[in-house]
Amino acid sequence: TTGKVNSSFGYILKGSTLLCSLGKTIEAPQGSLIYIPDGVRYRSMWTGNPEIEQYCIHMSPNKLSRDTSGLYYPIQVVKGLSTPRTGQIFQEIYKLFSTGDRIDRLEALAQYFQFYAEAAKHMEQQPQIGYNSIVADAIAYIDENYMNAFSIPDLADRCHVSASHVYHLFKKMLGMTPTQYINEIRIEKAAARIRYSDMTLDEIALITGFSSTSYFREVFKAHTGITPAQYRANLVTEKG
Repeated sequence: TTGKVNSSFGYILKGSTLLCSLGKTIEAPQGSLIYIPDGVRYRSMWTGNPEIEQYCIHMSPNKLSRDTSGLYYPIQVVKGLSTPRTGQIFQEIYKLFSTGDRIDRLEALAQYFQFYAEAAKHMEQQPQIGYNSIVADAIAYIDENYMNAFSIPDLADRCHVSASHVYHLFKKMLGMTPTQYINEIRIEKAAARIRYSDMTLDEIALITGFSSTSYFREVFKAHTGITPAQYRANLVTEKG
Protein backbone atom coordinates (compact mmCIF):
# COMPACT_ATOMS: atom_id res chain seq x y z
CA THR A 1 0.00 0.00 0.00
CA THR A 2 1.08 3.64 -0.31
CA GLY A 3 0.62 4.11 3.43
CA LYS A 4 -2.47 3.55 5.50
CA VAL A 5 -4.66 6.59 6.17
CA ASN A 6 -5.68 5.11 9.52
CA SER A 7 -3.92 3.04 12.13
CA SER A 8 -5.29 -0.48 12.41
CA PHE A 9 -5.53 -3.45 14.72
CA GLY A 10 -6.25 -6.72 12.97
CA TYR A 11 -6.97 -10.14 14.44
CA ILE A 12 -6.42 -13.13 12.12
CA LEU A 13 -9.17 -15.64 12.71
CA LYS A 14 -8.26 -17.86 9.74
CA GLY A 15 -5.17 -17.96 7.54
CA SER A 16 -1.82 -16.20 7.89
CA THR A 17 0.14 -13.34 6.35
CA LEU A 18 3.61 -11.96 5.71
CA LEU A 19 3.94 -8.20 6.25
CA CYS A 20 6.87 -6.49 4.51
CA SER A 21 7.86 -2.97 5.56
CA LEU A 22 11.13 -1.01 5.68
CA GLY A 23 13.14 -4.04 4.63
CA LYS A 24 11.71 -6.32 7.30
CA THR A 25 9.32 -9.24 6.97
CA ILE A 26 6.94 -10.04 9.82
CA GLU A 27 5.20 -13.40 10.00
CA ALA A 28 1.67 -13.32 11.39
CA PRO A 29 0.13 -16.79 11.74
CA GLN A 30 -3.48 -17.62 12.54
CA GLY A 31 -4.49 -16.19 15.90
CA SER A 32 -2.19 -13.16 15.63
CA LEU A 33 -3.03 -9.61 16.65
CA ILE A 34 -1.47 -7.19 14.16
CA TYR A 35 -0.89 -3.46 14.62
CA ILE A 36 -0.23 -1.19 11.61
CA PRO A 37 0.36 2.54 12.26
CA ASP A 38 -0.96 5.23 9.95
CA GLY A 39 1.33 6.43 7.15
CA VAL A 40 3.47 3.27 7.03
CA ARG A 41 4.06 1.69 3.62
CA TYR A 42 3.82 -2.07 3.68
CA ARG A 43 3.02 -5.07 1.53
CA SER A 44 1.19 -8.18 2.63
CA MET A 45 0.90 -11.67 1.22
CA TRP A 46 -1.96 -13.74 2.61
CA THR A 47 -2.49 -17.50 2.54
CA GLY A 48 -5.39 -19.58 3.78
CA ASN A 49 -6.18 -23.26 3.90
CA PRO A 50 -8.84 -22.96 2.69
CA GLU A 51 -10.02 -19.55 3.98
CA ILE A 52 -8.76 -16.16 5.16
CA GLU A 53 -10.74 -14.23 7.75
CA GLN A 54 -9.58 -11.14 9.62
CA TYR A 55 -11.32 -8.65 11.89
CA CYS A 56 -9.95 -5.09 11.56
CA ILE A 57 -10.50 -1.96 13.58
CA HIS A 58 -9.34 1.27 11.91
CA MET A 59 -8.57 4.42 13.86
CA SER A 60 -8.25 8.00 12.67
CA PRO A 61 -4.67 9.31 13.06
CA ASN A 62 -4.20 10.58 16.58
CA LYS A 63 -1.60 11.19 19.26
CA LEU A 64 -2.47 8.05 21.18
CA SER A 65 0.19 6.06 19.30
CA ARG A 66 3.01 8.47 20.21
CA ASP A 67 4.40 9.83 23.45
CA THR A 68 6.38 12.94 24.41
CA SER A 69 9.71 11.16 23.82
CA GLY A 70 8.98 10.87 20.09
CA LEU A 71 8.54 7.10 20.19
CA TYR A 72 5.72 5.38 18.37
CA TYR A 73 4.25 1.91 17.93
CA PRO A 74 5.66 0.36 14.72
CA ILE A 75 4.04 -2.31 12.56
CA GLN A 76 4.12 -5.50 14.62
CA VAL A 77 2.48 -8.67 15.89
CA VAL A 78 1.33 -8.05 19.45
CA LYS A 79 2.29 -11.44 20.84
CA GLY A 80 0.97 -10.81 24.36
CA LEU A 81 -2.56 -10.40 23.01
CA SER A 82 -2.46 -12.92 20.15
CA THR A 83 -5.05 -15.05 21.92
CA PRO A 84 -8.55 -16.42 21.25
CA ARG A 85 -9.85 -13.91 23.83
CA THR A 86 -8.75 -11.04 21.58
CA GLY A 87 -10.67 -12.60 18.71
CA GLN A 88 -13.76 -12.74 20.90
CA ILE A 89 -13.36 -9.05 21.85
CA PHE A 90 -13.09 -8.02 18.18
CA GLN A 91 -16.15 -10.04 17.23
CA GLU A 92 -18.11 -8.46 20.10
CA ILE A 93 -17.10 -4.95 18.95
CA TYR A 94 -18.18 -5.79 15.39
CA LYS A 95 -21.49 -7.18 16.68
CA LEU A 96 -22.23 -4.03 18.69
CA PHE A 97 -21.44 -1.72 15.77
CA SER A 98 -23.55 -3.75 13.35
CA THR A 99 -26.78 -3.11 15.29
CA GLY A 100 -26.77 0.57 14.31
CA ASP A 101 -27.97 1.47 17.81
CA ARG A 102 -26.30 4.54 19.32
CA ILE A 103 -25.88 2.98 22.77
CA ASP A 104 -24.40 -0.17 21.27
CA ARG A 105 -21.92 1.89 19.25
CA LEU A 106 -20.86 3.80 22.36
CA GLU A 107 -20.40 0.48 24.16
CA ALA A 108 -18.28 -0.73 21.22
CA LEU A 109 -16.08 2.38 21.47
CA ALA A 110 -15.70 1.86 25.21
CA GLN A 111 -14.63 -1.74 24.64
CA TYR A 112 -12.17 -0.65 21.96
CA PHE A 113 -10.44 2.00 24.11
CA GLN A 114 -10.26 -0.42 27.02
CA PHE A 115 -8.64 -2.91 24.63
CA TYR A 116 -6.25 -0.22 23.31
CA ALA A 117 -5.11 0.58 26.85
CA GLU A 118 -4.36 -3.09 27.48
CA ALA A 119 -2.66 -3.55 24.10
CA ALA A 120 -0.34 -0.60 24.72
CA LYS A 121 1.19 -2.51 27.64
CA HIS A 122 2.25 -5.30 25.27
CA MET A 123 3.38 -3.28 22.23
CA GLU A 124 6.95 -2.47 21.23
CA GLN A 125 7.96 1.15 20.65
CA GLN A 126 10.72 2.68 18.54
CA PRO A 127 11.78 6.07 17.12
CA GLN A 128 9.77 7.28 14.16
CA ILE A 129 11.08 5.91 10.85
CA GLY A 130 9.98 7.14 7.46
CA TYR A 131 10.88 6.76 3.81
CA ASN A 132 13.09 9.26 2.08
CA SER A 133 10.95 10.95 -0.60
CA ILE A 134 13.23 9.61 -3.35
CA VAL A 135 12.82 6.05 -2.07
CA ALA A 136 9.06 6.57 -1.79
CA ASP A 137 8.90 7.74 -5.42
CA ALA A 138 11.06 4.81 -6.56
CA ILE A 139 8.90 2.29 -4.68
CA ALA A 140 5.71 3.78 -6.13
CA TYR A 141 7.15 3.47 -9.65
CA ILE A 142 8.26 -0.14 -9.05
CA ASP A 143 4.87 -1.10 -7.60
CA GLU A 144 3.10 0.27 -10.68
CA ASN A 145 5.57 -1.00 -13.31
CA TYR A 146 7.06 -4.25 -11.97
CA MET A 147 5.61 -6.10 -14.98
CA ASN A 148 7.60 -3.96 -17.44
CA ALA A 149 11.27 -4.10 -18.35
CA PHE A 150 13.27 -1.19 -16.91
CA SER A 151 16.81 -0.73 -15.61
CA ILE A 152 18.04 0.87 -12.39
CA PRO A 153 19.30 3.89 -14.40
CA ASP A 154 15.76 4.18 -15.83
CA LEU A 155 14.40 4.13 -12.28
CA ALA A 156 16.94 6.73 -11.18
CA ASP A 157 15.98 8.99 -14.09
CA ARG A 158 12.35 8.81 -12.98
CA CYS A 159 13.45 10.02 -9.54
CA HIS A 160 15.83 12.66 -10.98
CA VAL A 161 18.91 11.27 -9.21
CA SER A 162 21.85 9.05 -10.12
CA ALA A 163 21.68 5.26 -10.14
CA SER A 164 24.36 5.11 -7.43
CA HIS A 165 22.28 7.40 -5.20
CA VAL A 166 19.18 5.21 -5.60
CA TYR A 167 21.30 2.16 -4.77
CA HIS A 168 22.71 3.85 -1.64
CA LEU A 169 19.26 4.92 -0.39
CA PHE A 170 17.73 1.48 -0.89
CA LYS A 171 20.58 -0.19 0.98
CA LYS A 172 20.37 2.34 3.81
CA MET A 173 16.59 2.39 4.25
CA LEU A 174 15.45 -1.05 3.09
CA GLY A 175 18.55 -3.16 3.63
CA MET A 176 18.46 -4.38 0.02
CA THR A 177 19.39 -3.22 -3.47
CA PRO A 178 16.81 -1.81 -5.91
CA THR A 179 17.13 -4.99 -7.98
CA GLN A 180 16.48 -7.17 -4.92
CA TYR A 181 13.38 -5.11 -4.10
CA ILE A 182 12.09 -5.35 -7.69
CA ASN A 183 12.60 -9.13 -7.69
CA GLU A 184 10.87 -9.44 -4.31
CA ILE A 185 7.80 -7.65 -5.67
CA ARG A 186 7.80 -9.78 -8.82
CA ILE A 187 8.11 -13.02 -6.85
CA GLU A 188 5.19 -12.06 -4.59
CA LYS A 189 3.05 -11.30 -7.66
CA ALA A 190 4.17 -14.53 -9.33
CA ALA A 191 3.40 -16.62 -6.24
CA ALA A 192 -0.12 -15.18 -6.18
CA ARG A 193 -0.57 -16.05 -9.87
CA ILE A 194 0.61 -19.59 -9.24
CA ARG A 195 -1.75 -19.95 -6.30
CA TYR A 196 -4.85 -18.36 -7.77
CA SER A 197 -4.66 -18.95 -11.53
CA ASP A 198 -4.16 -21.73 -14.05
CA MET A 199 -1.59 -19.77 -16.06
CA THR A 200 1.53 -21.64 -17.18
CA LEU A 201 4.86 -20.79 -15.57
CA ASP A 202 6.03 -19.30 -18.87
CA GLU A 203 3.01 -16.98 -18.90
CA ILE A 204 3.51 -16.02 -15.25
CA ALA A 205 7.20 -15.25 -15.83
CA LEU A 206 6.27 -12.94 -18.71
CA ILE A 207 3.39 -11.15 -16.98
CA THR A 208 5.41 -10.47 -13.82
CA GLY A 209 8.33 -8.85 -15.62
CA PHE A 210 10.96 -11.60 -15.84
CA SER A 211 13.07 -11.70 -18.99
CA SER A 212 12.91 -15.50 -19.22
CA THR A 213 11.40 -18.52 -17.51
CA SER A 214 14.87 -19.74 -16.51
CA TYR A 215 15.64 -16.43 -14.76
CA PHE A 216 12.22 -16.52 -13.12
CA ARG A 217 12.97 -20.02 -11.83
CA GLU A 218 16.38 -18.92 -10.53
CA VAL A 219 15.05 -15.86 -8.66
CA PHE A 220 11.99 -17.69 -7.31
CA LYS A 221 14.17 -20.44 -5.82
CA ALA A 222 16.57 -17.88 -4.33
CA HIS A 223 13.66 -16.16 -2.56
CA THR A 224 11.59 -19.17 -1.50
CA GLY A 225 13.98 -22.11 -1.44
CA ILE A 226 11.94 -24.04 -4.02
CA THR A 227 11.22 -23.75 -7.74
CA PRO A 228 7.91 -22.41 -9.11
CA ALA A 229 6.99 -25.93 -10.21
CA GLN A 230 7.63 -27.29 -6.71
CA TYR A 231 5.57 -24.44 -5.23
CA ARG A 232 2.64 -25.32 -7.49
CA ALA A 233 3.04 -29.03 -6.68
CA ASN A 234 2.93 -28.23 -2.96
CA LEU A 235 -0.32 -26.33 -3.47
CA VAL A 236 -1.85 -29.35 -5.18
CA THR A 237 -0.76 -31.49 -2.22
CA GLU A 238 -2.33 -29.01 0.26
CA LYS A 239 -5.63 -29.01 -1.62
CA GLY A 240 -5.59 -32.78 -1.85
